[in-house]
Amino acid sequence: MIIRFLIFVFCFVALVSTQAQDEGATPLLPRKDAAVWGYYELEARVTKGLWVHYKNQFRFNENITRFDYTFFDVGVDYQPYSWMSLSGAYVLNLKNHMQRGLLYRYQVYGNVTFKHRFRAFRISSRNQFQTNIEDVFVTTEIYNGESIFYRNKVAARWYMNQRWRFQASGEAYFRLGPRPPGEDYVYRQRYILGLRHRFSRLDQIEVYYLFQNQIRQRRPDHIFVVGIGYTRSFRF
Repeated sequence: MIIRFLIFVFCFVALVSTQAQDEGATPLLPRKDAAVWGYYELEARVTKGLWVHYKNQFRFNENITRFDYTFFDVGVDYQPYSWMSLSGAYVLNLKNHMQRGLLYRYQVYGNVTFKHRFRAFRISSRNQFQTNIEDVFVTTEIYNGESIFYRNKVAARWYMNQRWRFQASGEAYFRLGPRPPGEDYVYRQRYILGLRHRFSRLDQIEVYYLFQNQIRQRRPDHIFVVGIGYTRSFRF
């Protein structure tokens, strides 16, 4: 219990961290944008506690007028204990660059999630290490090659009944290793409110609102997102 408490304290500190500007840098007004994100995912149980998954997400930005980004995620999820789960995946990303057209990159990630249950509530802390989240499509943003990021996401879920679930979460990205000049170790912050409905034994749909503060640049991005997603489960 003490270990779990320390984990959640660390998560809280991570989420309230903010970026410190260089003393010599002149801050610019944040760029604001509205977006729509959609996703679908398929998951299949191999054995008790072991799942494989496939996920695809697509995003429209510039006030929902332009296709911007999509990714394809293939991985494995394993839950050895009721209070802990592990997962890892390979991700292919496609980005519709403003000048260069459709470009791609790949990522590999692994994470460990700690969970705690209290009646109808679930609290979790996901701790993820992810490669190459840097926007490598613009060469001026590359800094010392590959990047590794630590992502910490704290989520609280309320299971209102067997079909409806409400969720609130906060997530912070931390840049590990060398950083571009003038940038802090905090890279991005996300906050989400969502509602999920299980309309059959194997099918779920989710709608959510997301605010993202992108602080990797001297001019940050504030993105306001409406999202919708669908999940289909299988059993071998």
